[in-house]
Amino acid sequence: MKIKLVEEIFDDPIEEIATPEVGLTDIIIALINKKWDTVRDLNSLTVNLTDAGYEDYVPVVEEILEEENNHIGKLQHVVELLSPSATNIDTGKQEAEDIIEGEK
Repeated sequence: MKIKLVEEIFDDPIEEIATPEVGLTDIIIALINKKWDTVRDLNSLTVNLTDAGYEDYVPVVEEILEEENNHIGKLQHVVELLSPSATNIDTGKQEAEDIIEGEK
């Protein structure tokens, strides 16, 4: 299957042969990265609103942040379902938890 990646996803449109293991997960990962950029910008907005004395608006931004994080989680789950290396993700999560628990 051939997928044209559009400018809204990437800065430079490119064409790729998409397979569940490579092309589709690459697209989703690019979207996840953009979502992380949005989260960073919203966090910055929260700080700036607070610094400028507009604390009343912060809950609105925090609600949007919750949704963005929810979307990231959903997209990450789809990557795990599509990618044959998803077991490595679960293994990495468990190893990180073991390390953290070992340091307590």
